[in-house]
Amino acid sequence: MIPDIKFIPSPNHSSRGDAEVRMVVLHYTADGGGAVSWFQNPAARASSHFVVTRNGGVVQMVDLERSAWHAGQPGRRAVDIKPNRSSVGIEIVNWGLLSRGRGGFRTYTGALVPPDEVVKSAGRYWQRYAEAQLAAVVDLVGWLCDSLGIPQRFIFEGQPGFMREGVLYDVVPYYLPAGRVGTNSRLASWRFKDNAGICGHCHIAAGKDDPGPHLPWERIVCREK
Repeated sequence: MIPDIKFIPSPNHSSRGDAEVRMVVLHYTADGGGAVSWFQNPAARASSHFVVTRNGGVVQMVDLERSAWHAGQPGRRAVDIKPNRSSVGIEIVNWGLLSRGRGGFRTYTGALVPPDEVVKSAGRYWQRYAEAQLAAVVDLVGWLCDSLGIPQRFIFEGQPGFMREGVLYDVVPYYLPAGRVGTNSRLASWRFKDNAGICGHCHIAAGKDDPGPHLPWERIVCREK
C-alpha cells in the first residue's frame, strides 16, 4: 500500500555519490512533534527523508535520490559504509526514553507523559508508539522496500551469530523483537556493506538507542498489521 505522503522540503541534504541505497534506518525524534520544523532550519544540519507523526501522518522532507542527514557518524561496526548515502531515514515522533519520578513519567525536558502512553521494556520506561503511526511505518517501509529493491528483513537476519533476542554493540544495548540483550562477539566478521535490509539508528551509531526496545520489529519486517 502506498502511503499518503505530504512533502515539506528540508534544505539539509546532499548527493548520494555512487552509493547504493541498501538500508532503511528507523529513528525516534526524541521530541513531541517539532522535528519537521527543526529539519526545515538550515542551522539544524540534520534531516530525514520521512517523519511519521503520532496520528500516522507521513511527511517527506528529502527526495529519495538525495542523501538526508540522519545517521550521523557511524560506530565501529559501520565504518565500512557511509550511512547517510546508503540509506533512507525515517523519524518516528516519539519521546523515547522516560524517567519515572514524583508526579509521573517525564521526558528529558521535564514534560509529563500520560501513563497510558508509557511502556516498560528492557528494564526502562519509554513513550509507547501510537497504533496509527505504527500502521503508517509498516506501510511506508513496505513501500520503500518494494520501490527500492531493499529486502524487507532485519539487516542482521541470517548472519553468523545472529540472535533474535538482541545484540550488544560496544557497551550500548541494541534491541530486537523480544527486547532482550545478547552479545555481538559472534558478529565480528559481519559487515554492513555486504548486506541490506532494515535497522535502527542504534545499530549503526555508537551511543544511540533509537528507535528503542519498544518498537515492534516483527510487524515491520513481516508486514503484520
